[in-house]
Amino acid sequence: MNADIMTKLQRHRGYQGWRIRPYPFNTAVFLAETYTFFGRGNTKGWRALWDEKDNYRTFPTPEQAYDTLLAMQQELEDLERQFNPE
Repeated sequence: MNADIMTKLQRHRGYQGWRIRPYPFNTAVFLAETYTFFGRGNTKGWRALWDEKDNYRTFPTPEQAYDTLLAMQQELEDLERQFNPE
């Protein structure tokens, strides 16, 4: 894992549409967020990952949050390949 990427991910602006930040109510755990569209229109913002019980998905370390973001990206690429074979 590249320390430079981890530093960029923890900045306010994030890195390549992702960001990792401490959970506001418990700074011992971290949130993984993606920069995405909200609802209708052109409104974009940061949205945290959620678990199956509609709670924020928190991680004990920034590295685990990053691994989850990478896994999510891989799933999205697999789905895209499944529906857009070339």
